Parts: sequence; structure tokens; C-alpha cells
Amino acid sequence: MTMASANAEADPLEALRSAVKEQGDLVQELKAKKAPKADVTAAVTELKARKRVLEKEISVLEPSVDIDRRKFDQFLATRHVYCPTAEIYNSIAGLFNMGSVGAQLEDELVTLWKTFFLRKEKLQLVRCPVLNPDVVLR
Repeated sequence: MTMASANAEADPLEALRSAVKEQGDLVQELKAKKAPKADVTAAVTELKARKRVLEKEISVLEPSVDIDRRKFDQFLATRHVYCPTAEIYNSIAGLFNMGSVGAQLEDELVTLWKTFFLRKEKLQLVRCPVLNPDVVLR
């Protein structure tokens, strides 16, 4: 079993994605070679058809989920994933304290970001100060 066939079995959309990519590459190649307009148009039409098939399969295999944002936020707050910072002081909106689960999720996200941006993209790390409303510090 080749790596490509293993990927296709693991991801049923892989064959469709590769077909779209191949057709997209063909369109770019035709444009680069300044091929006749009829050939480019035919290739673009085929690319659009392949994209429609892929989008249809994605919608079948990965259905969208409608989430009631208010209920979801209430669930996260009651499970102490996060809570508004200095809520009792009527503080600035948009600042949050993380509960146990929220802190663990944040740590995992920061680790993923660092792995990508610092190691793979070779960027620099900058640490910024934490903000708190004036009334909290009194």
C-alpha cells in the first residue's frame, strides 16, 4: 500500500482534493503558456465542476453544526472554562480569566502557536504586559 492510497483511505475526500489540485495546476500551466482562450475556458469549466463535486461531498461528510452561541457561552461559564475578569467591578469588557480547563486549552494552543511560528516560521517571541482595570488595582 502506497502512502497516497493510505491517505485516500484515511480521508475519503483526498482523491477529490487531488483532482481539483491537478486541474488547477493545469489551468495555471495553460495560462502561463498563453494557450488558446477556448482551451483555458474549457479547463476552468472543468475545474469549477470538480470544485462543485468536492464542495458537495464535503457538505455530506462534514455537515455544518448550528450552535446556540448564548447557550454555549453559558455552558463554558458554568463549567468555569472562563469568566469575565473583575466582573464584580463592572470592568472593561473582553478580558477573561481562565478556569482549569480553559487554562489547559490555552496552554495547548500557545504550544501549537509556538511550534508553528517560532520553529517553522523562525519568528521571534514577544511577551506583553497583562491588562487590568484601574479599579481592580486599588
